Amino acid sequence: MNPFEVLAHVQQQYRTYVQTFQRFQNPRIEQWIGERIADGTLLWKPPYVQLSRPFAAGDTFEALVAEGILHPRTPGVFRRDVDVPTSPPITPFRHQTEAVRRILGIPSPAGGEPGRGVPSPSGGGSGSNIPSPSGGGSGSNIPSPSGGGLGSNIPSPSGGGLGWGKNVIVATGTGSGKSFTFGISIVSEALRMRDKGILGIKAVIIYPMNALANSQYDDFAARLHGSGLTIARYTGDTVFGAAEALADYRRVTGCDAPYSSEVLSREEIQDHPPDILMTNYVMLELLLTRFEDRTLFRAPGVLRFLVLDEVHTYTGKRGADVAALIRRLKQHTDTVGALRCIATSATVESAGKESATEAVANFAQELFGEPFAAQDVITESYAPLPDALPALTRAIAAALAAGPKTVPQLAAELETTQQQIQSALLPAVSDQPSAISHQPSAISHQPSAVSDQHPASSIELPASSPQTPRLFLAGARYRRLPARNASQRPGRARLPLMRR
Repeated sequence: MNPFEVLAHVQQQYRTYVQTFQRFQNPRIEQWIGERIADGTLLWKPPYVQLSRPFAAGDTFEALVAEGILHPRTPGVFRRDVDVPTSPPITPFRHQTEAVRRILGIPSPAGGEPGRGVPSPSGGGSGSNIPSPSGGGSGSNIPSPSGGGLGSNIPSPSGGGLGWGKNVIVATGTGSGKSFTFGISIVSEALRMRDKGILGIKAVIIYPMNALANSQYDDFAARLHGSGLTIARYTGDTVFGAAEALADYRRVTGCDAPYSSEVLSREEIQDHPPDILMTNYVMLELLLTRFEDRTLFRAPGVLRFLVLDEVHTYTGKRGADVAALIRRLKQHTDTVGALRCIATSATVESAGKESATEAVANFAQELFGEPFAAQDVITESYAPLPDALPALTRAIAAALAAGPKTVPQLAAELETTQQQIQSALLPAVSDQPSAISHQPSAISHQPSAVSDQHPASSIELPASSPQTPRLFLAGARYRRLPARNASQRPGRARLPLMRR
């Protein structure tokens, strides 16, 4: 299917509709309007074209387990088919495994030790020269509960890892699998702590909106089923009694019983704190205030991870409130200087003389009250383009590297015609799939991105050979959950929910 032809057909149909009730008495006005309709500036705007390139592949789960980085049961949690326990694990992207190595403090195969041996932009140790929010020296001088540095001398319950890890910011696009960057690390460490009989909340994940928490919770709850770990979503919608929570669960999901990993009610959460707690910053404030909820963190030092999703939303008054809340949480849980802080953001922009990574690292440092280094801002890595690309197609790919552009913009920049641009984007149809694109395509007027780890409804552009890139008219996309396999899990087929 040629998306340009589809778009032209839709535009012509709309133009015909508009002209059925428009009559002009002045021929000059009619000519003026006709010219602007023809050049696409009156009734519609030209679509954006965006290059869809695959993310670079990272280390396999098998390799990470063999190196001792991940707990042996971690790959089973991050399986391709959530409803099939024997399904093989996903293939992580490079930015996902890089984040895991930095969070857990394991040396990267390419070189130094992320936790300690990577020099900071200022030439010192990894984050050693970044001033703390209090204006003192490096983050290594922020006292931990035991009196040491930033967790550098505090062994984790599993006996390794976290004491050497780094606070990390994952700044990748929508659909790049940011939840897995911290989810893999959290699950692996939680499994290790469970093996040692350590109970309690090991990770708190804060979302700016309940809708985000709901979508992530559903996926993680399904993945953790049968793992021995538990997860809870504590928001204003969480009811108190276990019986009421189960009734609501059956009514909303259509399932007879929850996953073994789910803790549904406030009563159950208070009596048996989950390994992973998903909430929002308003509810976390209440958890630290209400007497009946303060016991959630009854075991000091158990909390290991604090995650802020969409960290760029915490600015202004909200940012100040959340910064104070984080400091209260660290004091309450006795984890000042020992908590591994993780932030995710799809937005990274430079600020004045600071680079984009320096700006977001400094922002996170002020927000969390813990040291962040610019080199610990994880960004996307892409697979290289094939060498056999046609010259114009390669030029288009280079022009789109900075972001989406319209066909007229591309034609003007490359000094060619719009027809030639369209022909380069749509070579002869072939049955062979593209080797450099894992993302489908869609038509719209706004750019967007999608993940290859979740299916999406789309219009795919044809490719002439495995060496031909797939480019698409970037647009709003509909994402749907894979159908639940009722034969694998009788009585647990869930209603289709929108996933982030």
